[in-house]
Amino acid sequence: MLRIHPLDRSGRQRLLPFRISPLLGASLALALLATGVLTSARAVQPATSKHRPTWLQLGRATWYGKQFHGRRTASGEKFDMHAFTAAHRSLPLGSWIRVTNTANLKSVLVRVNDRGPMSQKYVVDLSYQAAQAIGISGFADVRIDELRKDDPEVLLAMNAGLPRLSAPLIEDTGANAEGMPVLDPRIALR
Repeated sequence: MLRIHPLDRSGRQRLLPFRISPLLGASLALALLATGVLTSARAVQPATSKHRPTWLQLGRATWYGKQFHGRRTASGEKFDMHAFTAAHRSLPLGSWIRVTNTANLKSVLVRVNDRGPMSQKYVVDLSYQAAQAIGISGFADVRIDELRKDDPEVLLAMNAGLPRLSAPLIEDTGANAEGMPVLDPRIALR
């Protein structure tokens, strides 16, 4: 689960678990600005890429399989434990999410087609196949990123059917002249 640091005396949430003196903080910021590691606030462009995740959640994931295989999901389709799908409490049915196992950094793209998990300890239920793809045999801590329907990863997955791989569909190999990600041809869909 995501751990939140306690509030400071003013009632605001502390970003660090310890306090830094103003003099030390100012000298550290100046040193980082001088070396180019940190840029001034005016020079930083906001992250407005239309292909950035629209929503993020950290928590624990589990999976469900054989006992629900063939039953109807909340979306009305039959549950297939070998498809790359997931159950989530609040995300819209039909939305696409990238689930990343924080222990091994494997990720998988899945479509939300059901409601759950029933236990409050978990934030997402993955299908058996999706859980296996990212190395989950019981439960694991995960990061969930909701993706837009016009995201290149989602478009590729929709055109090819649900992906049957645990590596990202698009490698970070740079961008072309239009700013679109460059697909890595070494990645093949099974």
